[in-house]
Amino acid sequence: VVAVSIEKKELVENKDIKVTLERRTWELHHTEGMEEDDYRDYEPSYKKISSCSVKSSKTPVLCKFKIPRGGEYVIRAEGIDAKGRRVVSSTELWSEGSGEDISWRDSGDVSMKLESDKKIYNVGDIAKIIVKSPFSPAYALYTYERETVLKHFTKKLENKASVFEIPITEEMIPNIYVSVVVERGRIKPPPPKGGRDPGKPSVKIGYLSLNVAPGKNLDVKLTVPRKEYRPRDKVEMGIEVKGEDGKGRRSEVALFVVDEAVLMLTGFTLPDLIEIFYGQRFLGVENSDNRVSIFQRLMKFEMIKGEEIGGGGGSEEEMAGGSGEGIRRLFETTIFFAPEIITKDDGKSSVSFSLPDNLTTFTAFAVAQTEDSSFGKGKTSFVVTKPLGLTNAMPRFARVGDSFDAGVVIHNRTASKMDLKVKGDVKGGKINGESVKRITISANSSIKVPFQFETPDSGNLVSRFFAEREDGKVEDSIEITIPVKPHWITEVMALYGSTDTGAKESIAKLSDVRKDVGGIDFRISGTALVSIDESIDALLKYPYGCSEQLTSRLLPMIALEEIAKEYGLDIKIERKKLEDVVTKLQKFQHSSGGWGFFSDDRCPNPWLSAYVTWGLLQAKRRGFSVDDVVFERATDFLSKVLKEESRTEDNWYYDSWCPYIPDWWRHVSLPTKSFAAYVLADMGKADKFYNGYLYEHREKLPLFAKVLLMEAIYLQESGGKSGELKKLDKTTREMVEHLLQEVLSGVKQTPSSAYVSENLGDYYQYIFQSDIRDTAMTLSALLKIDPQHFLVPKMLKFLLDKRRKDGTWLTTQNNAYALLAISDYWRTIEPFAPDFTAKVKLGKDEVLSHSFKGRELKYFNKEFPMSDFIEKLPVEVLFDKNGPGKLYYAMVLFYAPKNFPEEPVDNGMYIEREYFSLDDFSQKSAESLSRSLSEVKAGTNVVVHLTVVAPQNYEFVVIDDPIPAGFEVLSENFKTTSYADIESLDKSKRTYCGNSENEWCFNPFYHKEIYDDRVIAFADSLSPGIYHYYYLVRATSKGKFIVPPAMVQEMYEPEVFGRTGYTMFEIK
Repeated sequence: VVAVSIEKKELVENKDIKVTLERRTWELHHTEGMEEDDYRDYEPSYKKISSCSVKSSKTPVLCKFKIPRGGEYVIRAEGIDAKGRRVVSSTELWSEGSGEDISWRDSGDVSMKLESDKKIYNVGDIAKIIVKSPFSPAYALYTYERETVLKHFTKKLENKASVFEIPITEEMIPNIYVSVVVERGRIKPPPPKGGRDPGKPSVKIGYLSLNVAPGKNLDVKLTVPRKEYRPRDKVEMGIEVKGEDGKGRRSEVALFVVDEAVLMLTGFTLPDLIEIFYGQRFLGVENSDNRVSIFQRLMKFEMIKGEEIGGGGGSEEEMAGGSGEGIRRLFETTIFFAPEIITKDDGKSSVSFSLPDNLTTFTAFAVAQTEDSSFGKGKTSFVVTKPLGLTNAMPRFARVGDSFDAGVVIHNRTASKMDLKVKGDVKGGKINGESVKRITISANSSIKVPFQFETPDSGNLVSRFFAEREDGKVEDSIEITIPVKPHWITEVMALYGSTDTGAKESIAKLSDVRKDVGGIDFRISGTALVSIDESIDALLKYPYGCSEQLTSRLLPMIALEEIAKEYGLDIKIERKKLEDVVTKLQKFQHSSGGWGFFSDDRCPNPWLSAYVTWGLLQAKRRGFSVDDVVFERATDFLSKVLKEESRTEDNWYYDSWCPYIPDWWRHVSLPTKSFAAYVLADMGKADKFYNGYLYEHREKLPLFAKVLLMEAIYLQESGGKSGELKKLDKTTREMVEHLLQEVLSGVKQTPSSAYVSENLGDYYQYIFQSDIRDTAMTLSALLKIDPQHFLVPKMLKFLLDKRRKDGTWLTTQNNAYALLAISDYWRTIEPFAPDFTAKVKLGKDEVLSHSFKGRELKYFNKEFPMSDFIEKLPVEVLFDKNGPGKLYYAMVLFYAPKNFPEEPVDNGMYIEREYFSLDDFSQKSAESLSRSLSEVKAGTNVVVHLTVVAPQNYEFVVIDDPIPAGFEVLSENFKTTSYADIESLDKSKRTYCGNSENEWCFNPFYHKEIYDDRVIAFADSLSPGIYHYYYLVRATSKGKFIVPPAMVQEMYEPEVFGRTGYTMFEIK
């Protein structure tokens, strides 16, 4: 027994304490209710067994009792505190044994209590469990459970307080569930006239979770010889790992060192590894018993196996720098990462690394693991500083034409005042006004030193700052590089053609274009792959990154990469970027096995899931690393999609599939099932039954879905080989031929081209249907099934002719499928080898020539910068050819308009952008909100308000809003953002969208991406109406900034868009 002072939190001596042991029993009281209802209540009664009196001490004082028999006991300790108040503390204990007077509190249902002798056990312990049975004798079924029944046995209970023992083994880590089911037969005849029947047969069940300590904790210590360093110093860091016994352990350690400023943004801390690997496991066993219904009681214990614990991923930011004459220019956030350090048997190891130029606090984190799956973590911090140091006070970026005040902050960490000269030097821009400033900085203080910058050209603005004493001694110097982004809209026009003899084109005079931007590129080739660079470039540079766009980027790239290697095609495809796409797509996978458009989508999209799975399958076949578990989960998901209900009789076109909605609401359209069937067949997991089902319902399929089903049926027998139609069994061959005939009946032809076209309205807009994609799908299918079909070259010509002026096919889906079809064509068909000479003449001047001898997938080109080319206009261009073969040529013009478009554009959608101070927005002042701000003071929090008007239904809409370079977006996900500001904006948004403060304001733009220079938001669909989107920024840099137009656009119908005009914003 101890006495504790609550205020001082210390043990108290010389207090008289009386300790009493009491036996507790429970008495049942029945109260008759209406309609024979029975109210039950238990009241406790206490009987004193023994007592003792002690005086408290600085150490626990013993008070011994003898427990006379089994049952439930309470120990009470009572004393008087310093203020004369009675203080009582109590605890419970249970004892095994016999006795008819043993009684337990009954819950009134079928449950009973089990009690353990300890709260947590170690491996090797013997757990003692008391069964608080309400009756004896009785028969009991004992089970040990966790995700399954691990052990079971039966035993007769001779009394109401029986104890059984469980040896604790390593397999029971971290916990195990013990179940005891007690059964008693009838002990009295039933009452003659009905009513309460206390003697009827009865059953009770008790569950108890036993917690087992893993005994797997490691103590990880990181040490550095000192806590303060200078930039570029070398750090020697010691690592020591010990087990719970205090002895060193041989371990594998992952170590990383990160700038504390980055960690503060998210509040990052290392997770509890023991909890992750040895956290409580769910029961995962359901216990049902039909005796319950017999005994007229309900018994059902159910615990559902919990979700698996998964890890996440993060993004990496590469920074480059160098050394040079003491100028600090190497700034990094993660300065050291060693994923696999093996300690010695004594648990010790060490690493060394050089510091960058950051003046900051760095935190080192280490996680350790041993071969027996023990885990631990540790961390340490150190500071990189200088007596007098400069830190960055530049914006994150600038645009051409911006003018702003920026520079450095000087920190004097000495005890002396300093007189300094601060010099500024710049490349890629200019400093207006003084480039040398004299300042006096007090001891232990900081001061910002601004310079006036202008950025007339795009590229990088490289600024150097020097802090010197009057005698010329440089105390610190720093180099800061920021990107200067062009604000103009760069446009592309291209002309493509082919000829057997020669061709003549003309270029008119260009006006109102910038002479310092762009130019023209003339290209010639012996293959139709000429100038697919623009199509590839459009995929690589597409500014958004949902699952569809990533897959559309991946599929043609891996196909063309293969051709490029085989035939020497001069296409710049960086495999590392493709590997990053493959990795990102795997991280986007939903827990159901499917994919949504973004990683935070709650529900997978069935069509998109099939598309991503197909993309990853092609990547896997070409040597990219894809986890087999990803395919297992995707296969399971697509199989469920294939078997989901289809409301064919209702012309139900949309898919509705989500694990969170009732089964009766789920629906998958037949076209989506056809795609799932095709992907499963391509994976070698064709479902012939459901392929047959879809074939029987083919009259309800659009042409593109028939193409997919045709390929699925073909693949289930051919194994993917081309031209195997005649080798298929009769039934399969007839199914493929019937589908092919139905598809080709929908093909429209001109004398030189052919394409698939079907009047489907906007029914299949949600799965990106278009004539170009349908034609590309059909061409690829024909190349598998009947590669010599006469429509093959005509469909190829249609695809080549349908490229836009910028070299693309308008959407990412069209680009992907068109490039895949073209690559399939050149892999399967091209048998000839060109043998001709081609020349390109610009007016009378020959600018390009080449002799094409044999098959080569290259083009040859000549580029002219706009400053040279514009002086030659207008001009005729002659493409001359001599010899057998077809010449493919292209002229690609890159240009930027001179003038900024100040007026908004409404091309099917409308967008308006307004700026308000957060204070005015929160106060809802009609006067202050009557006009958008064009200037604010530095430090002001600003609400960006975007209004989008959708006159009709739109699918897959994106808002792209560039911000002024003097703003920084305030992310609600960062710990450094004021919660009060976010809450203020949220409350105001609810009011402005017509909801009360307690209601949720629906916003279809559910996914947001924040970049240094813009905010992008996405919506899956918009119904006709007006939509509002808000986000917060802070004015950080003084100056005048160009603000490019905000744009709203349908991603897969990009000709439907709206944009604001250019504007200027001033921060004072």
